[in-house]
Amino acid sequence: MATDEERREKGREILKQLGRDAGKKGRGEDEEFAEITLEAVWGGLYAREGMSLHDRELMIMAVMVATGADFDRLYYHFKNAHMLGITDREIREMIYTTMFYAGWPKGAAAIRYYNRVKSGEERL
Repeated sequence: MATDEERREKGREILKQLGRDAGKKGRGEDEEFAEITLEAVWGGLYAREGMSLHDRELMIMAVMVATGADFDRLYYHFKNAHMLGITDREIREMIYTTMFYAGWPKGAAAIRYYNRVKSGEERL
């Protein structure tokens, strides 16, 4: 089993692949929260074998759309998708498929937000 430091290092490697700074805290996060996230999410969940980062990111975005997640968080996953080479068509198909299982309003909100991100209205 990996040590805490090994998971943090793996998390830094994954964030680097996504073009993100592992030392930078997210908005509203404190130092301890950022460290737990680095270790558990990036160095734990994202580092697991058995699913590519590409597929994992598509799945995570689908769950976020299905649960009506905060668009601030979804924005970062759109950015991750871009860094991983996930295409516009793949993101759109993920949203369309998710809306059939999670509900049209969630899909409509997600596609409107994604289109704003793509047009530059939202930062990407």
